[in-house]
Amino acid sequence: MEGRRRHKLSGFGKFYLSFVFVLLVLFAFAMIYVRGSLSEFEASQPENYAASLAKDAEENGADSEIGRALRESFAADANAELEEQANSAPSGSEYVKYLSADDRIRLFDESLGSASLTLEKSPLSYDASAPLYDILADGEVIGTARLSSENPHTRLGLMTISDWAIDEVKADGAKISERSRVSVTEEEFPVKNALEIAETWSKLMTNDLTGPRHGVDQVLKYLVPGSYLAKMAYEFATSVDITFVSRHVLSGFTAESVSNYEKLSDRLYACDVYFVKNITLTTMRGTREDIFDSKLYFVYLDETPEHLAGWYLADML
Repeated sequence: MEGRRRHKLSGFGKFYLSFVFVLLVLFAFAMIYVRGSLSEFEASQPENYAASLAKDAEENGADSEIGRALRESFAADANAELEEQANSAPSGSEYVKYLSADDRIRLFDESLGSASLTLEKSPLSYDASAPLYDILADGEVIGTARLSSENPHTRLGLMTISDWAIDEVKADGAKISERSRVSVTEEEFPVKNALEIAETWSKLMTNDLTGPRHGVDQVLKYLVPGSYLAKMAYEFATSVDITFVSRHVLSGFTAESVSNYEKLSDRLYACDVYFVKNITLTTMRGTREDIFDSKLYFVYLDETPEHLAGWYLADML
């Protein structure tokens, strides 16, 4: 009578099955490790970190990580930028002397608070280890952010995985300054005779004022004492140059307008003044139109021994 044969695994068979089982386990762990490494590598790309910064910026604006870094950069550069502007502009941009860094930062905060911030890869980004991104406010580039890798380590002998962080943020002071200007209405603008001041200045430049020293005192009363404009007006009125102005008759002003009222701080305002001065030449005969088109900056000064308290023309650009 035949009975069932029981097959017993030999020692080699047991070893073989154990070996296969261990290989399967190792293979499973290897697949998990490779898959995890690939996922970590993909997540560690700077584009993904930049995307998280962009989402934070879109949702939180000035309170986002980028928004705070941008403000800090602007604050650090504000004083240096003001000094540079004061030294580089044609008239010396004296108005910036009356616009403190604190004023600029406050206006910047107000402007950025309502802005939609986004990030885009900069066309100037060439270094993969330190990618550069443009910071945009309502679609306009107002700064850059450079990223840097931290804790780099290699996986699978091929992939370098890093954490990313903001290395440096640079604010574009000029563009932010323009955004920081706050528009006000004509009624809110504290200087009601901006047009009269500009036309009086224009009259001095063509020797159409009367009085001592060609009427320069009529202009100086509007100007910050000792300012660039005050020195220019006095030197012109007391030099021989004013006598070389062609003989003429002032026919009047046309196309007069005052617009773009702006508040730069509680003590500094600006507006655009435009008019055409019509002149009839008496010696050469004929007519001429002088166009005045400038931005006037007015500053409020407290009373001192040199002047009364009030609004004075600080600059004209």
